Amino acid sequence: GPGDVMRVVEAQGVVRARDKAFIRVGSRLKGQILKMHVRTGDVVRAGQLLAELDDRELQTQRRQAQARLDSAQNELARLEALKPRRMEEARAALSADQGRSEYAAGLNRKRQTLRDSSHIPQSDLDLAQRDAKAAAQAVIQDRQALGRIEKEFEHDLERASRSVDEARAAVAQVDAFLSMTRVE
Repeated sequence: GPGDVMRVVEAQGVVRARDKAFIRVGSRLKGQILKMHVRTGDVVRAGQLLAELDDRELQTQRRQAQARLDSAQNELARLEALKPRRMEEARAALSADQGRSEYAAGLNRKRQTLRDSSHIPQSDLDLAQRDAKAAAQAVIQDRQALGRIEKEFEHDLERASRSVDEARAAVAQVDAFLSMTRVE
């Protein structure tokens, strides 16, 4: 019958309607028509808005996707701002413990000299040696903590960056669907 597709042909080129021809137009998106801008039989121009589909659900999805994107961007920004501070704190702790370790090692050497000449009891030397070992151990732990903080931040920043990318893609997908609610 009239309007039935008899054969499908794939080709490149320009399609022109014959005078007084009827063309069926549709959207790639299913939905309820919210507003018709033309009536059957109206003459239309290329690019003219013909109809608008109800986009309320998509607008809600868009707001939700944007909220997820905003949240992901805020988390990434928070981590990016926090990393230098946390790294500086860890470096400061390491520097302070290195200073304490150097002081304790120097004190230990002095006490060893005093003990060798019998000017102080063995207990004073033992205390200085324990302090020097504890301070050296604190430096080792600080170096490990600095490395661990760096790795954790790198992991967290990568995860947050992926979340931003995923949220941005979700917004773009909803935007693509929204663009389909305008039939031209």
